[in-house]
Amino acid sequence: MYYLINTSRNHAKARTLVDREPEPELPASAQEGIPELAPNEKAAVSQLCIDAFTDSITGDDSIIKAMADDFDSLPVRLWADRVDGVKVKKVKAYGVFGTDRLALGLVTATVDKPRKDDRMAQLGQTTTLFIFRREHEGEWKLIATRGVGGWEPWIWDMLKDLGNAKPQEQEAVTIETPKLLSPADGARRPRSPRPDIEWVGGGDDAVKYVVEAQWGSRGTDQWYLSNFDVFSENAIMQGENGVIKMGAPFGAGAQPHRWRVWAIGPNGETELSQWRRIDFSN
Repeated sequence: MYYLINTSRNHAKARTLVDREPEPELPASAQEGIPELAPNEKAAVSQLCIDAFTDSITGDDSIIKAMADDFDSLPVRLWADRVDGVKVKKVKAYGVFGTDRLALGLVTATVDKPRKDDRMAQLGQTTTLFIFRREHEGEWKLIATRGVGGWEPWIWDMLKDLGNAKPQEQEAVTIETPKLLSPADGARRPRSPRPDIEWVGGGDDAVKYVVEAQWGSRGTDQWYLSNFDVFSENAIMQGENGVIKMGAPFGAGAQPHRWRVWAIGPNGETELSQWRRIDFSN
């Protein structure tokens, strides 16, 4: 966001500059090995992204709740700071890629927020990521979202090298739902050194794993800002009985976090574990 001073000499010109038409462009490196959606699917996911973004800024959550796989898994930060009178314009979906099973898209828009209490008015461009999965021939369901500042590599790592065959042409694969093993739910651990996390699941057909984590406020059930770490099957070491163990790739201060694991198949089939909470003590 940009912050403009009303009394500045060139306030009107600065406002025009900030309010310019967003022209997002993805670097070529971000598109290498990324599967393309069929035109009708790309249009459908693009519209879902725009609808979700608009609802997160000016709506009442009804649109997002209707498309959410699990509304309580979405971080509240996107809509926790709504302001009456906010204006959203020049909304554009881009970077919409995926398979018949897993798709994502970025939305960029110019947002004009009036002053709220002791917060300053805000005007500027914002970019939000939306991630969807689909089972069989069902509807696209929103599984995760995050405000982003640029073209973070992990966004594209989720999709790289996945296939996009038509459902009837896809080989039958079974992706097991990951089961979290350790630490126990609600465990208190130091953030430094990082604790190990363990899980099983995914099965022989899983080609990627994603560790998603959100940080929270003490004494509340609200969770904010998902972080994602993507690992290919070659980067994961499985021990006895298929147990996967690694140092927790998350932790942002002495506060509660919750985490879950995604297992992704070769065509984007995606299974999500339950959430577990860790209370970091330092």
